[in-house]
Amino acid sequence: MALQKETTTDSAVSANYYKIDELRGTVSSGDLIVKVGLYKSKADRDSGATPISSRKYSVPVDYSSASNLMGQAYTALKLEDAFSGATDV
Repeated sequence: MALQKETTTDSAVSANYYKIDELRGTVSSGDLIVKVGLYKSKADRDSGATPISSRKYSVPVDYSSASNLMGQAYTALKLEDAFSGATDV
């Protein structure tokens, strides 16, 4: 699972593939810290390329449905302005 959205970085690099590279959280907080990497493409990510950039987000999750924290994280990310219009891939 990942998110796809055309993006141009501040240094004029075009990229379109966002992948969660790290999840951290505690049940008591109700939030999950999600580190998202931006890659030029899925092919670059699959080949082991380093992300062009990465950013951390704090997103709410339902720990009682802990079987799909990753899916919840991607759904919550799409509510962030930076991912408006992103599609699941």
